[in-house]
Amino acid sequence: MSCERCPHHGNQCIQRDRNPQRKKLIVVGDAPMIYEIRANDFFQGSTGDLLRACLRQLGASLDDIWFTGVAECMNADRSKPTPPEVIEACRERLKTEIPPGSKILLCGAAALESLAPEVGKIRTSRGLMVDLPELESVAVLTYHPAMVFNDPFFFTDFLNDLRKFILRDVPYEVRIPETILCQTIRDVQYAVRTLRQTSDLLVLDLETTSLDPLDGEIVLMGLQGADDTAFHIPGTLLDRPYVRRLLKGLLESPSLQSAAHNIGFDTKWVYHKLGIDWRPTIDTMLLHYTLDERSRDEDDTRGNANRGGMMGIHGLKTLTQERYDVPDYSRPLDDYLKQLAKDRKASGDPREVTFGDVPNEILSPYLTRDLYFTRLLAKDLYREAVEEGVAKVHDNILVPAALAFRDVELTGVMIDTDVLLSAKQQFETESQACLDRLKMISGDDEFNPNSPKQVAALLYDKLKLPQIRGKGRSTDQETMDQLSGKHEAVKLVVEARQKTKMIGTYVDGILKRLSADGRLRGEFLLHGTQTGRLSSRNPNLQNIPVLIGPLIRNAFIASPGYTLIEADYSQLELRVAALFSGDEKMIDSYRRGIDIHRVVASEVFHVPPEQVTQMQRYIAKYIDFGILYGRQAHSLAANELQCSVEEAQ
Repeated sequence: MSCERCPHHGNQCIQRDRNPQRKKLIVVGDAPMIYEIRANDFFQGSTGDLLRACLRQLGASLDDIWFTGVAECMNADRSKPTPPEVIEACRERLKTEIPPGSKILLCGAAALESLAPEVGKIRTSRGLMVDLPELESVAVLTYHPAMVFNDPFFFTDFLNDLRKFILRDVPYEVRIPETILCQTIRDVQYAVRTLRQTSDLLVLDLETTSLDPLDGEIVLMGLQGADDTAFHIPGTLLDRPYVRRLLKGLLESPSLQSAAHNIGFDTKWVYHKLGIDWRPTIDTMLLHYTLDERSRDEDDTRGNANRGGMMGIHGLKTLTQERYDVPDYSRPLDDYLKQLAKDRKASGDPREVTFGDVPNEILSPYLTRDLYFTRLLAKDLYREAVEEGVAKVHDNILVPAALAFRDVELTGVMIDTDVLLSAKQQFETESQACLDRLKMISGDDEFNPNSPKQVAALLYDKLKLPQIRGKGRSTDQETMDQLSGKHEAVKLVVEARQKTKMIGTYVDGILKRLSADGRLRGEFLLHGTQTGRLSSRNPNLQNIPVLIGPLIRNAFIASPGYTLIEADYSQLELRVAALFSGDEKMIDSYRRGIDIHRVVASEVFHVPPEQVTQMQRYIAKYIDFGILYGRQAHSLAANELQCSVEEAQ
């Protein structure tokens, strides 16, 4: 397409010579904004300042860099992405600005579409350095600085990508090791003997039919020591007692230095299925967490999440892509599983698709790459952790804790289902009372408090409640908080919703996760929060609201012949906070043995300390710890306190 036929033709544009000095560091962005038109240059304004500041911080000279964009003419409608027709029309112009042998930083989706469309989407390919043979150049893919400016969560990734752009000249050279598939006991003997002799660091990875060792099977075990060989042992061989004894001798050796990506997963399977108490010394997922504490996208149990098109922060595939320039190598496996699931559905086959259905020629290369990149990461990340002074956190806290939680998760806890069913009955009764009253107010026997449309009709049409500015006919929690007190229907809707949530999350949610032995086996995450606090899921046992706590917690019981013991440091974080802050009132309270939560509750509720109720103390406790860990009023209101945002504030 010619320039004259471009949809942007005739718009205001940047007019200048096109890289007259033939600079070989090229930064490519989107079509220009109005302030860039006025400056007659790309990457101006706040986002341009951010980009330039980062480049200077990394030691780059801005005089050596040519800033440009996918189009020279302004996009009249900045609410929409630059049209593909514009990118296509300007592609040849952009190429003339790039001399052979250049390093290019492609910022954002439009830049990627212009020069490397075959790579994929920016959110799943950022961090890669790729060859551009047509231009005889290389390119690093990253977010547009405007995205980083609007959401600082992405700043670490952005800075890492710029560092690669400045410091690295060619993509990382990957050397995938040879794979040996063990088919006999003699093969396993050879593998164990070889690994004992050549391994300075042994890496183990498993491919399984499920995430839960209680209801799944091991399909393949992978072991790698020396960089040039990976050994794979099928699950059929792992069933042999002699093979297990061989592996037990290898993996339980006191002198063994070993690693995995998410040891909580692999050690649990090895212990439960093979009876081997393997205690690795390095977890590459937790190592990365010590270097980058972000946790927005939860990694799945294997550490390979892809939430909303963006791979998990600590996922193996994410780290492999960022550090070793390898695109997500799970695509052949994923494609096979999707096609097989589609075929089974079409044929009426109800069986669930698992890794056990994948042929070895697809699964084996995937496993070998998991092993290879875990081994690279173990060495590189550990070196960085030592340099940053955080290796001891990994060695002395996170790895021992992960192994302890392996046992906790496998053991689980006994649940008294009668207590839960009784709580469910109480919640249903209370919810029905709210619903009956709402039906009377609305005049609708089919009224559903969980229907935003019906609730909006009740509040704004029938009851004529005022619409909150900027929220329209919203019925979300924030809006309901602001409407609280305007009519009893608001409180009834909120309460009915809460009771429904209690049933779904804390009653049915627990009951459906019980194992056949009546025990609940949740997951505990050491890398699930930015603050370093422990978190849990499936179900989340740490956010049971205060007001219903006893109803749910009483269902957790000891096995026959045992007693549950609760032990906790007394207000440890607050004592540390008092020490570092130097707050005289807090320090004095602790020296005198005064209950700090009771003191805070006294001030919050304006009552003498001796008149503070247990519930008021609970609320003060959540406030105290919440402030330390950066929680906001809306979070406390929606979870533990089960109150309005105004009350929580």
